[in-house]
Amino acid sequence: YQTAGRGRRGRQWLSPFAGQLIFSFYWTIDPKKALDGLSLVIGLAIAEALNAKVKWPNDVLLLGRKLGGILVEIINNKNGLLNLVVGIGINVKLPQSTEISQPYAQLTEQDPNIDRETILIKVIQRIYSRLAQFEEKGIDEEFIQQWINHNEFFGDEVNVFTEQGAISGIEQGIDKRGYLKVITDEGERYFNAGEVSLRRK
Repeated sequence: YQTAGRGRRGRQWLSPFAGQLIFSFYWTIDPKKALDGLSLVIGLAIAEALNAKVKWPNDVLLLGRKLGGILVEIINNKNGLLNLVVGIGINVKLPQSTEISQPYAQLTEQDPNIDRETILIKVIQRIYSRLAQFEEKGIDEEFIQQWINHNEFFGDEVNVFTEQGAISGIEQGIDKRGYLKVITDEGERYFNAGEVSLRRK
């Protein structure tokens, strides 16, 4: 368990004892590589390993509810590389007393006898495989297609909330930068994962 778990934008991440798979790993990458889309790569890898869905930029969903979260942080580049710490939390079986402010899913809904160690190995192997592909090829056509296959919101009416307000349109997946693609009344719009939130309309 974690006593001070945190998620994207400093939000609280609740981590009750033995209720989740919680782990971090260290990864280095060439600083000349574009990091756009890195967290999408990790989200898709988890979704592939768990037969789950993704919601841009990197939420992992099961049965339309949040199953897991990802936090990528750059710690330094003293060795000439970008040094990343990637933190991941996946709900396995949470106590009924857990008070989470949004609908959530857990792996026991898919398999009541789920084994955390087996799942950890499967998830880590898939993440490492996807990261190696990302280092070599970036976000290529195969990745974009797999994202569509696992995309919970593909083809749906959505609202994209930006600092300037809400923008409505039809979600159309991602481009080669990992940017969200939305068809609006004014044409195609693209959004990066900075201070943007995506919601189904």
